[in-house]
Amino acid sequence: MIIDKQINFHNPHGFTCRCKCDICGKLFYRKAHWAERTKHQFCSQPCTRLYKSQEVTGDGNGRWIGGKQERWDGYFYIYDIESKNVNKYTMEHRLVMEHFLGRKLKDTEIVHHKNRNRQDNKIENLQLFETQRDHIQWYFLFRRITILLYLSIFKFNISLIFDNI
Repeated sequence: MIIDKQINFHNPHGFTCRCKCDICGKLFYRKAHWAERTKHQFCSQPCTRLYKSQEVTGDGNGRWIGGKQERWDGYFYIYDIESKNVNKYTMEHRLVMEHFLGRKLKDTEIVHHKNRNRQDNKIENLQLFETQRDHIQWYFLFRRITILLYLSIFKFNISLIFDNI
C-alpha cells in the first residue's frame, strides 16, 4: 500500500513513495513509477514469494471475473468448489439440472438443450438422458421425424400448386 509520495532529488524520476508491505507491514521506500504500477507492495523477495505461494481464489484473486465463463463452444461454466474437475468449473446446465433433481448427476447422464441454444439454461429447455446412447437414439429419431414432417409439408405444398393450374 502506498502511504505518501515525496520529492527525491537523488532519484532521476523525481519522486519516491513510502510504502507499507502487504505481508509483514514494514515501511519501506520505492521509486514512485514502480510503486504506482503494481496493486500490491512487498518489502522483499521473501514477502513476495510468501504472497505468491498463498492460493488466492475467488474474490481475493485479482483476475476474478465473478465465477462464470463462456467457453469457445457456447457453454457457460460456473465456479463450483465441490466440482470433481481439476479447475473447479462445471457446465451451468448440469448445475441447473442437479438443483432441479436435488442430487448430483452421474458422469454418464447427459443434459440436452431442447431448443439447441446452449446459453438457454432454463429447466423447461433441459432434458436428461441416462446415457449418451439414449441421447443419440433420441436425436436420430427426432431428426427422422423432422425430415418426414418437412417432406410431407413440402409435398403437400407442391400438390396445392399443381392442383390450381
